Amino acid sequence: MNKHQLSLKFWQTWSAGTLSNLGDGISGVALPLMAVSLTRDPILVAGVGLIRFLPIPFLSLFTGTWLDRTNRKWAKVAADFVRVIALGFFVISMVQGWVSLFTLYLLSLVLGIAELVADSASSILIRSVVNKENLERAYSRVYTGMLVSDSFIGPPLGSWLFSLINIVPFISQGFFLLASALLLINLSGEFKSKTSQTTQGVWQETTAGLRYLWNSGPLRALALASGSINFVNRIVFAIFVLYALEVLAVSEVGYGFLSAAFGVGGVAGSLLTSYVSPRLGRGVTLQLALLTIAVSFGGLAFAPPPFFAWLFLFTLGLATITWGVVSTALRQTVVPNELLGRVGGAQQFLAAGISPIGTAAGGLIAQEFGLVSPFALAAIFSALTALWVRSWLSGEKISQLLGSPNK
Repeated sequence: MNKHQLSLKFWQTWSAGTLSNLGDGISGVALPLMAVSLTRDPILVAGVGLIRFLPIPFLSLFTGTWLDRTNRKWAKVAADFVRVIALGFFVISMVQGWVSLFTLYLLSLVLGIAELVADSASSILIRSVVNKENLERAYSRVYTGMLVSDSFIGPPLGSWLFSLINIVPFISQGFFLLASALLLINLSGEFKSKTSQTTQGVWQETTAGLRYLWNSGPLRALALASGSINFVNRIVFAIFVLYALEVLAVSEVGYGFLSAAFGVGGVAGSLLTSYVSPRLGRGVTLQLALLTIAVSFGGLAFAPPPFFAWLFLFTLGLATITWGVVSTALRQTVVPNELLGRVGGAQQFLAAGISPIGTAAGGLIAQEFGLVSPFALAAIFSALTALWVRSWLSGEKISQLLGSPNK
């Protein structure tokens, strides 16, 4: 096979991840819609997202260490089955009329823990089935599949299914996760790292991943800037369902299509990145992505008509995923295989660990200052991040990290 072609193992792994992301996209819309059916309090609605992201700051570091000690394929399979079981119990509670904010929060917590394990394992699996020179192309395909399923197809499908019968989205996610697990069971290969038989303590291994990430200026900047992006996204998307329904005055189905705009833009970004990044350079591509994110949030802060809101969400998705593809491929290229789990866990901790704070802040800010105020704050915060990160993510610094001449 041509060394520039992606292998059958990659597409098998890609298919499993895309199916599970489709389920996540459906429940990602169904969960806040279920919350809105129980309460209109912005803080309580934001609580669904807060709890779903709560495992990241507490468990991401140790999840990475565990993934460096175990078979990453079976970790992903187990996480999928855990989510299937949790969804099954939730569906039973809906049938019995036991659903409350407590059961909704409990489901969000279980899904969040399992999703952390599954996503971390999936990212490492890609590195295991793709050679280094194809990583940026591979991750662009991964992000394309994730966005088409999680943000483009999942949200409108989930909101449509919820508007018909509110139980169906959760059943659908269970079937997609089951299919994902079954696809990976037959994936052949070696998916353990060299440290799987280590005698070091858990804390020693965990801090090794943190030190590796923190001691590299560009990798540290990538993690902190990613944290800024996640923070502002969580601020706005924590209350986005209320923003769409009450400020933009769209229907539940319209909310799903607005949510899909992010995915459409992300697909465009994931497909274009492998062509744009080599021409502009990784540093310029990353900086332009941050500036575009700031402009997109600024546009949404003016509560534009739904069509223009859709366009701003499109550019937001394009820039966010462009950042994700380039930064992920860069990190996975330079980090040794035996440290992938721990450095990935450190990245999650620094980049996504702030997500629960952003979600809580989104609800509080919206309650105190109105539903458009989180978007204004997100625009300012993103612009400041773009200014700060310039020196750390220059083409020269990135080339030094890769050990190759500046292109």
